[in-house]
Amino acid sequence: MERKTLRIIAVSLFFVILICFVFIVINFDSERFEDSLGLNGIFGKDNASSTTKLYAANPRFPENTENRIISFMPDQNFVKNIGRTFFENGTLWFSMSGSGCAFLCDGESATIELLVRNSYSVPYSHRPRVLILVNGETAADVVLDEESESITVDLSSISGDAEVQILKASESVYSTVGIASITANAKGDICPAPQRQLRIEFIGDSITAGYGLDEESPNAAFSTRTENFAETYAYLAAKELFADCNAVAFSGYGVLTGFSSNGRANDYVIFKHYDCAISNSTDAPSWDFSGFVPNVVVINLGTNDASYCSTQGSIEAFENEYKRLLYLVRQRNPSAYILCVLGDMNNSLYPAIERAAEAYKAETGDSFVRCATLSFEMGTYGSAIDGHPNKQSNALAAQTLVSELKALPLQ
Repeated sequence: MERKTLRIIAVSLFFVILICFVFIVINFDSERFEDSLGLNGIFGKDNASSTTKLYAANPRFPENTENRIISFMPDQNFVKNIGRTFFENGTLWFSMSGSGCAFLCDGESATIELLVRNSYSVPYSHRPRVLILVNGETAADVVLDEESESITVDLSSISGDAEVQILKASESVYSTVGIASITANAKGDICPAPQRQLRIEFIGDSITAGYGLDEESPNAAFSTRTENFAETYAYLAAKELFADCNAVAFSGYGVLTGFSSNGRANDYVIFKHYDCAISNSTDAPSWDFSGFVPNVVVINLGTNDASYCSTQGSIEAFENEYKRLLYLVRQRNPSAYILCVLGDMNNSLYPAIERAAEAYKAETGDSFVRCATLSFEMGTYGSAIDGHPNKQSNALAAQTLVSELKALPLQ
């Protein structure tokens, strides 16, 4: 009896000691885990100014009532990519009109470090123009004349999360812009801006790129400094529809040929760059079409082709190339509705576009293709440089496009 009692007491003591040991181990690991979140570990204790540096390897920081200086790389943990971009060695690069990124920040300010690739070779008139928008309003408008520039925007007047958007206002000519890092004086988390349900891709020429929209003199020379994608029919339509947009647009480009001043065709055609993430490099990376899957693709091309297409043979050649473009766009965007538009400058090839679209649909059975003319009321408001539609004409075209888009049976 006594041996049995002693055995029970011994077993009980063993389990008590085991439980205590387990408790000590768990408590020790918890302390190590708390340290790893920045209490005493890799970030170190908060200093007098309450600053902590946050790296992309640890993409979340706990909420705190005090502002902290948070520096981060513009990768997918922190920003939503806008348009065609590519991430390389910690820098987010982009060149297309309207490309860039956006993030949410609750804090006092944000500083964006911008780079220009091969800046020494970029002519003065072709320097990149970048807008920084806060909740849709322009907070900074800069032309990047230096190899690198840091731009700070004030967020102190905004209660709660502000959406900060870095947007390339000028087109791809000569200029590729990079975001090396972003530093925010913020509370808690930095996170990507939300993805929007409607996504639109625009394929176009100088009209879509915003050629000369901020130039007051219609006789001025071309400069990327006066281009402004944020004033184009494309951006305004996407903004009204609360859509994300992706633009592939180059001044002077067409389908069969680019703008021709000598009556001969040239190779300034959209096919050269449609598969590229950027367009001003001989080794441009390919665009991953899964990175932006549009609900609708708007093609606004044919204005430059009209400078060459004056004979029946050239118009037929244009129709064949336009049909080939539809095949390409469908292959790259199998689930998108395709809307073919023309107008605002020269719509003489619109009947040819309609014929090309009908031929394509007859050959493929693809019923998700439609044609429409944009408003052709440019003379009412005058024009921007080189006869291009000005801001008022773009606003009118945007309203026409919005109506057309709302009429589509989009999924």
